[in-house]
Amino acid sequence: MKQSQTKSSDGKRIRVVIGSPDRDAAGSMRALLEECHHTVVGVATDGEEMESLIDQLMPDMAIVDSGLLHAEKLISVSGNGRRHTPVVLLTDAPNDTDSPSVIARGVYGILTQPVKDADLLNAISVAFVRSEEMRQLRESTEELQDALETRKVVERAKGILMEQLGLSENDAYVKLRTQSQQESKSMRQIAEAVITAHKLSS
Repeated sequence: MKQSQTKSSDGKRIRVVIGSPDRDAAGSMRALLEECHHTVVGVATDGEEMESLIDQLMPDMAIVDSGLLHAEKLISVSGNGRRHTPVVLLTDAPNDTDSPSVIARGVYGILTQPVKDADLLNAISVAFVRSEEMRQLRESTEELQDALETRKVVERAKGILMEQLGLSENDAYVKLRTQSQQESKSMRQIAEAVITAHKLSS
């Protein structure tokens, strides 16, 4: 297999944590991944140990054997919180994972054992690309939500200034912007300060 086929689309070496109760299988996967220029940052033999490694090392990818002790708990939190660690799941019973809830919890690929080397490498590459797309979507959504919230706060602060000082909408906005520049603070911070001061004076 060509090495270029095993890397992410931008040539990045994917940082991987492997979780398997079978040390020999985990060792074989590690050798395969490192031969293909990925980086295995940790290997765990149970789900709780792997969860700890993910928290500490923040890998790009987790390969999880469904036979891993506490694997279900690990998968349930893999897509939540600050981790958003994509999982490639290795299973002996694919029907047990055939549900939208599994995908929603951060599983980006499911392979039935025994797993061929080429299939594992392809699954990792596809899962990495999909997880990056989801990360960018999350960031865009968060930015949009933040922008909408900022607009609401600024609009409320403008209304307070218009009422208290008899300013036009444009003049109220200019006053907020000027104060933002003078104090080297964001418009949202200034607007929130105006709203807080108004509440205290009411």
